[in-house]
Amino acid sequence: LAGGERHRVALGRALLARPRLLLLDEPTARLDPLRARKALAGILRVRRELAVPLLVVTHRRDEALALAAEVVLIEAGKALATGRPEQALIGHPALASPWAGRWPNVLAATIVGHDQTGGITQVRLASGEPVAIPFYPDLAIGAETILAIDAEDLLIATSPPAGISARNAIAGRVE
Repeated sequence: LAGGERHRVALGRALLARPRLLLLDEPTARLDPLRARKALAGILRVRRELAVPLLVVTHRRDEALALAAEVVLIEAGKALATGRPEQALIGHPALASPWAGRWPNVLAATIVGHDQTGGITQVRLASGEPVAIPFYPDLAIGAETILAIDAEDLLIATSPPAGISARNAIAGRVE
């Protein structure tokens, strides 16, 4: 089996033992982006349906943001920050290091529909705003998700934008 497939088999074997705690070391390492996303969705389903606590070691922000309720950011053997992912990993004073530019803006959302012909998946932010993202048919309608938006993908305007190609416009406040 390829490395990523071995990870998936190992996770399945671990679940068959009905563990009280699941230890995951780089759970999406060596998986292509589609399989990594599916693996994360499966891990979230396991956590939700089997109520198995997870301890995850990762170097990937998407994994940390998707899986963690609490995080410990460790660099060079020292804990830089602890807490909820959006607090500990984004904008924390300890992150005035190379980590500072690596963490996106994070928004909680729910999948509300798919438009294959338009190539989009519709989501609703926790604030109620509708947003269109690229088409991901494997995301179940009603599933909770997190949108991670890199700073270079944001346009901030003092009034509603007009005549631009941006698909989504969301009112917000800069903090």
